[in-house]
Amino acid sequence: MLRESIKVGDKVEVIKTVSTVDGTLYKETVVKVTGIGYPDKDIEVRDPLGKLWYLDYEDVMSNERKDK
Repeated sequence: MLRESIKVGDKVEVIKTVSTVDGTLYKETVVKVTGIGYPDKDIEVRDPLGKLWYLDYEDVMSNERKDK
């Protein structure tokens, strides 16, 4: 299951574009997981520019799953 395979410090790929009033995180962007277990979203990630995003597990794919 994806929840157990993602840990803080892992790099994951965004599998769908996420738009908010603060900007857009585009599909296929590789981000770093900085936190897990938030009340309204599952994980906190940092994009290549350093911006924090809060995503659900279904919004990302771990590099392990991508290779298979």
